[in-house]
Amino acid sequence: MYGSILLTLIQIYTGTQVREYIDIQNEILGLENKKLWLNQATFQFYFHRSFSIIIIFLNLILFYYIYKRNLNMKLIKIILILIFSEILIGLIMFYRGFPFSSQPLHLFIATILFGLQFYFLLFFQNYTNYEKRNLSNT
Repeated sequence: MYGSILLTLIQIYTGTQVREYIDIQNEILGLENKKLWLNQATFQFYFHRSFSIIIIFLNLILFYYIYKRNLNMKLIKIILILIFSEILIGLIMFYRGFPFSSQPLHLFIATILFGLQFYFLLFFQNYTNYEKRNLSNT
């Protein structure tokens, strides 16, 4: 879970760098040329885009681990749905030329995702502490 949160923070950081680049492209090219904003994309954009594969993979491993332990499946399912939603919105922004409100929605979902991951980390820590106490009492 710590790794998942760390990767999400890295993803958010690179996403802010991509956002800065987009803002600069908006100033240079204007709103009417949205589809050109990523024609000369930076390394940060490609890193941000490709890094999502690692995030999905790690969270699917967490899903499997949680499934095997019969933990809170609802929370990890919501986290996975948010991750896939983020990727879908990112694809829409790239291929559809940044439709209205797609960028704020992308950021909003990322914020909720990070919050849920942190909440899940706290839940998981409580569960493992509880499990350790029960094992030491037997």
